[in-house]
Amino acid sequence: MQIGLDAKRAFYNNTGLGNYGRGLIHSLSDYQPDIDLHFYAPKRKDIIEESILNLGKTHYLKGPLKNFNRFFNLSTKIKKQKLDIYHGLSNELPLKISKAGVKSVVTIHDIIFLKLPQYYKPVDRKIYYYKTLYAVQNADLIITTSKQTLNDLENEFGCGNKCITIYQHLHAHSLPTLNQDQALKNMGEYFIYVSSFEKRKNHLTLIKAFSEISNQTDKKLVLVGRKKETFEKCQLLIKELNLENRIITYADATQSLLNTLLANAAAFIYPSLYEGFGIPLLEAMSKGLPIACAKIPVFEEIAQKSAIYFDPLSVNELKKALILIENKSETEKFKKFINEILPEFSAQKHALSLANAYQSVF
Repeated sequence: MQIGLDAKRAFYNNTGLGNYGRGLIHSLSDYQPDIDLHFYAPKRKDIIEESILNLGKTHYLKGPLKNFNRFFNLSTKIKKQKLDIYHGLSNELPLKISKAGVKSVVTIHDIIFLKLPQYYKPVDRKIYYYKTLYAVQNADLIITTSKQTLNDLENEFGCGNKCITIYQHLHAHSLPTLNQDQALKNMGEYFIYVSSFEKRKNHLTLIKAFSEISNQTDKKLVLVGRKKETFEKCQLLIKELNLENRIITYADATQSLLNTLLANAAAFIYPSLYEGFGIPLLEAMSKGLPIACAKIPVFEEIAQKSAIYFDPLSVNELKKALILIENKSETEKFKKFINEILPEFSAQKHALSLANAYQSVF
């Protein structure tokens, strides 16, 4: 099969959607060699992972990343390549895809803009809504990365029997670490939360909960993520609570530093209010970390019996979870489930599920 992929984020985005794209490309290349991959992306020099270029044929597109002409004209370019399938990897399909002479598949990761509309500008909500609606209406197959997102899509858009769930995997092709003595100097033991500093990630509740148990633990709290709208508020709250020596923030950490911090953490905390998937849970599991996470459907779907759950809106419940996760005899009974869960999210299973999905549209 000749499969075209929307590679814009796989090439240039170093977080969630980019990791999904790179992981998908590697899994298909490693485990489905009969599939030929074609990448469609604007041309820039800052490709996140140069080795990905050797895994398929790249078709560079004119215009910057956000150029609408690229979105309008992509179907014409796809038609000329005589693909079997075009797969939009991040919630959208190019206009006129139905006239490109190919079957179309789209991965829709979430519809957070409808579930938590207060965190989005009205104009962004409209754009996301109509892009999602167009993708749902025109795709031959819709892939979601969780059953929660499948249910959300069905409730909001009515995607019917052309919607399936295929779990993504933990992409582990390049996981560099740093010298621990240098990276973790004077750190001591710590809890860690990895997520961009934005409202729905719920950092402020976590900081308040930690402040209330800080005199009951010697551990620190490490927050790692990109600077977004709540970063400054977090810094101010940490200062107000006199926790500058107990809560450490890393904005825009390198992948090497992130992996080093994760590998040496005492436990992973995930208080997010809503997610479409939750790859940090798999990253924490792969390191064997005890996990305390928000009691939301997608986390229960992924972590199953391997985590301590709490109401993410409750400082009191989060505080209790932080205390509980320090109890090794308590967390061991959760950690034993990790080895049962991780195989469900393997690269080989991901690739096989994708290959079967592609075959099903013919």
